[in-house]
Amino acid sequence: MVRVGTILCLIFMLFPFFGKGNASLQEKEGGEILSGVDTNLLSHVGQEEKKIIAGAEKKYVALTQELPIGDQKHGLKAKGLKPNNVQLLIFSLSLMLCLMTFVALFVYFNSKQKNKANRILNEKNKQVEKQNIGISLQRDKLQAANRELTELLGFREKMTGMIVHDLRNPLNNILNSHNVDNEYFRERMIKQSGFDMLNLIQNILDVYKLGEAKIKIDKEKVNISQVLNESIRELFLYISEKNLKINCPEKELPTIYADRALIKRVFSNLLSNAVKYSPNNSKVSIDSKNINQTCIRFSIHNLGPAIPKEEQTHIFQSFNQYKSRDMGIAASIGLGLSFCKMAVELHDGEIGVASDESGTEFWFCLPNTMPAGIIA
Repeated sequence: MVRVGTILCLIFMLFPFFGKGNASLQEKEGGEILSGVDTNLLSHVGQEEKKIIAGAEKKYVALTQELPIGDQKHGLKAKGLKPNNVQLLIFSLSLMLCLMTFVALFVYFNSKQKNKANRILNEKNKQVEKQNIGISLQRDKLQAANRELTELLGFREKMTGMIVHDLRNPLNNILNSHNVDNEYFRERMIKQSGFDMLNLIQNILDVYKLGEAKIKIDKEKVNISQVLNESIRELFLYISEKNLKINCPEKELPTIYADRALIKRVFSNLLSNAVKYSPNNSKVSIDSKNINQTCIRFSIHNLGPAIPKEEQTHIFQSFNQYKSRDMGIAASIGLGLSFCKMAVELHDGEIGVASDESGTEFWFCLPNTMPAGIIA
């Protein structure tokens, strides 16, 4: 019975080793058990059991002292748990913030690099466009220069052909004049041929001079009737060969203020074209009328074939050649007409052509005002 009591006492004393319950409850229960053991059992145990109980009591006291220390350590660990969690949370947030900052900086610098690359690309595109525009302009200039060169080569060939054509007939007339028995006619033919060649050369030189504004007019009082008679006498051979009738106004032609040499050659060129394109046994009519008090209109009309309207628009261009299909004549009338246009416009005048089935009329208007510095 004593041994059973002793064993129960030991079990109650060692109970804290088998559970981690409430420390205060264990202490209370242990104290009650020890007190119970002390009062009820100690009187019945022997010397050996007392030693066992004393040893158990010492162990209990040691355990009761260790339990508060363990609880304190456990409390410290519980208290230290929160700072560790907060630090972990702060560390996680800091790491996330750094990562987001890195991503934002990466996106920003990448976007900046792309924008810079786009600006450089746009500048390069603009430079390429400017270069393309420059190349296009140079190409257009080269094409224009090529066209001008082609036109110049064609013009040179055309001019050479017309000059040779216009010089060939008078030269043939001069070379064959020894076959003409009529001495008067032979002299007239040689003189007419020489006049044609001289007129052609003068037209070529004056067209170039007028085009470069190297000719200055010298106005004086000019008797148009006298100038017209001189032109008719120069063309007497051609007029006689075609049996043409020259109709001049019955009244005296007016006197104008102009450069006599230039105006005479204007009449000579227009009258020469009229004679050249007139059919045989026809007539050439010369007329003049006052447009107003300061302008006089002169006209030379022939009964030759009509000039097509598309030819009329550029008939006054330099070295233009009009070919009459009805008469089979091709002559460089454009050279003479180009000179006439330049000479008339140099006098502040106007020149034109009207042509239909009834014939062709070349006309020009000249101002009839006395220039300053000329005594009437």
